[in-house]
Amino acid sequence: MSAAASPLIGLPSQQQQHHHHYRSDDQQQRQPLPSASTATTSVSTTTSSSKRSSTSTTEAATAPATEAMRRNKPAEELAPPARGVIRLEIYADLLCPWCFIEKHSLDALTKRYAEEHPDVRFEVTWKPYYIAPAMGKHNVDKRSIYERLNTLNPTFLSRIHVAASKHDIAFSIRGLTGSSRPAHRLIALALAKLGPAAQSRVVEMLFQGHFEDGRDLSDEAWLVAVGRKAAGMREEDVRRGLEDDEAGRRVDEVAEEARGVIGVEAVPCVVVQGRYKVGGYQEGSVFEGLFDKIRLAGEVL
Repeated sequence: MSAAASPLIGLPSQQQQHHHHYRSDDQQQRQPLPSASTATTSVSTTTSSSKRSSTSTTEAATAPATEAMRRNKPAEELAPPARGVIRLEIYADLLCPWCFIEKHSLDALTKRYAEEHPDVRFEVTWKPYYIAPAMGKHNVDKRSIYERLNTLNPTFLSRIHVAASKHDIAFSIRGLTGSSRPAHRLIALALAKLGPAAQSRVVEMLFQGHFEDGRDLSDEAWLVAVGRKAAGMREEDVRRGLEDDEAGRRVDEVAEEARGVIGVEAVPCVVVQGRYKVGGYQEGSVFEGLFDKIRLAGEVL
């Protein structure tokens, strides 16, 4: 379906003022988030004077009984309540510098938000998107890619460096690269084998390698090393995953679905709770407001 017919709800248009990288279609029509009721009900806690004046004798008699009741309760009743989940699906390409910056921004935000709201935890997964599907498989000069973009938009590189410095990223674009498809296979493999935490470590090492260390996203030997170091996978499992054509087709299908069904037009694009779509690079305050809305509206899973 078209972007306008996407089942997801976009953020209000006034929030689409931040940078985004690469788009494939026209800007989609944004729909506002459903308004969550902000009304709160205050509950009276007025206590009569007679209840406040309980004697120390009554308190002493009640305390042992209360402790005995606690000891007799099943363990599951004494355990803290389970934490609700806010799920983030991040559509990104490793060639996109804004995706790297968004990762650091969201990593810091979700960590802080979970500490401030112990009833919430985050589950973050990374999905493939190809911003340059026709790029050569190997031996593409990185600087030529980003200098061409800077020619089209003279502030492109300067804005990236300013934003990156806020999130402890030191861009040093150099060396050769190629199609990001093999790296996306590794990212999907890490998720399937070991889960979101291992996948996040793989994504981080791939971004660092490409943008800071001059590594080549199409270098199979380096991808194998990333799988081993970042996720702890066995070398033979990583090689098998990278060479699995069927697994590669599944990754391609997810990328195509992002464009055709979900309506992703620019990356990074974050889908929250399977419902809210935040397109393009956004500051942490945009996401924090959305997390608050989800939590207060009882939409935490």
